[in-house]
Amino acid sequence: MKKIKLIVCLFSLLIATLLPSCTSAKKSEKIREKKYMVTVRKLSIPNPHTQGNLFAIEALPKEEGKYPVVIASHGYNGSHADFYDDCRYFAENGFVALAYDFAGGSSRSQSTGKSVDMSVLTEKEDLKTVISYVKSLDEVDSNNIFLLGGSQGGFVSSLVADEMEDSIRALEMYFPALCIPDDWRKNFADENAISDTIDFWGLTLSRTYLDAVKEMHVEDVTGKYKGPVLILHGDNDKVVPLHYSQEAEKRYQSAKLIVMQGEGHGFSPSSAAKARSLVLDHMKANLK
Repeated sequence: MKKIKLIVCLFSLLIATLLPSCTSAKKSEKIREKKYMVTVRKLSIPNPHTQGNLFAIEALPKEEGKYPVVIASHGYNGSHADFYDDCRYFAENGFVALAYDFAGGSSRSQSTGKSVDMSVLTEKEDLKTVISYVKSLDEVDSNNIFLLGGSQGGFVSSLVADEMEDSIRALEMYFPALCIPDDWRKNFADENAISDTIDFWGLTLSRTYLDAVKEMHVEDVTGKYKGPVLILHGDNDKVVPLHYSQEAEKRYQSAKLIVMQGEGHGFSPSSAAKARSLVLDHMKANLK
């Protein structure tokens, strides 16, 4: 009988010991899955390169505190609005999320600048300006800055990640347009035949755009970033062939490519929701 009582006593002690850790684990899970009320506000970011401003929206939790930040960069002739849903979603899940208009990067851009002055290099400087700005915000944990870019914005984000590795926690890309240098060399092989301005996909460009990429090779200017990289790319993309992302995955030290089945250059609503969920999980897994 004494032996049975001893066993029961030991079993009770074991349960009592484990219970706090189980409760703690459940509490931790609850915190991790907490949903925040969100505020969305407009920002005007001084841009020394145009002597004007970059227009941006910032979505952030209403609760005061310091949060990790994700900076979203739109594609060619896109705008901040392309990432509005992403920004709200990330803010609901405990991030400050900022999307902006590149200077001259779109016919809809609300930032100061002309499209004829735009190139991937001017956009690279715009993103670096935004990064410097977010570091000054009270609500931002500057140890946790994430970059998210779509198409040309993905290419630009990859350029910046290579240059500012110590400032970037992780790089997230939707169908990054790593084909841009190859495409422009192929499409404009004879430079003498190029006029001063080029109408391309709804935007008027100048030789500034071509001059920025004509000597650029993607394998030389991307892939040096050693932090975590997540690439989401459709296997039916007719604008940026999937093999560019497949090759990029090999160049990066810590990259993961997720192929979105049946998706093209731009995701369907269901795949867009899945993509932002995958990005959120990747960012959370790489918080400092």
